[in-house]
Amino acid sequence: MFPEVSCIIPGASRPEQLLSNLKTEELPTLTSEQMAAVRGIYDRMIRPLVHQLW
Repeated sequence: MFPEVSCIIPGASRPEQLLSNLKTEELPTLTSEQMAAVRGIYDRMIRPLVHQLW
């Protein structure tokens, strides 16, 4: 959702895996409600475990 953000796909070792992951570009952009839900999950379940590592 953010052009300035990229990521590596750990464990991808076959061209088919790359092509499968690229298909996500065809999906619609997440709505603001969906993004808020994702942010809420991060804040509750992930942030306490990793945020201090940034």
